[in-house]
Amino acid sequence: MMKTRWIAAAAAAVGMGLTGPVLGQMQSDERSLYLGGGLGVNDDTESVWRLFGGYRAHRNLAVELGYIDLGDMTVGGRPANGEAWELVGLGILPLNEQFSVYGKLGGYRGEARGGGIEETRNDLTFGIGGQYDVSRNLGVRLEWQRYTDFGGGAFGRVSDQDVISLNAIYRFR
Repeated sequence: MMKTRWIAAAAAAVGMGLTGPVLGQMQSDERSLYLGGGLGVNDDTESVWRLFGGYRAHRNLAVELGYIDLGDMTVGGRPANGEAWELVGLGILPLNEQFSVYGKLGGYRGEARGGGIEETRNDLTFGIGGQYDVSRNLGVRLEWQRYTDFGGGAFGRVSDQDVISLNAIYRFR
């Protein structure tokens, strides 16, 4: 029993000792500016499109500024059309050289219009996704993102708006 613990401790120490050089190599080429865009669907299965730009400051952190046309949707039980500007931070977990998963968290300024009503709202947005790097500069993302409490005011109620999108990014490095 005591021998098994010593072997486990030795294996953990060797593993931790090797992670420093590996992480150092992986982080050396991660800082980059990037642009992206994509297509998707909202809760009402209507088409949406987005454009965004970002800066990856570290292998695990990035920040993005983006615009999304949320298309036709239902807000507070009424038909509307929406759009939003967003500023989000990304927490990134690389799984290997080409694939990573990420979480998004930030704020948005959205506008809903329909039936002579126009409401602007600032609130929280968050999401999760995965990215596959096709090449050194080109990546493809699949993500889900929620815009909380969209609408309100004259629409009567707020509605969370969910978006699933497929996006491409180009990194300048």
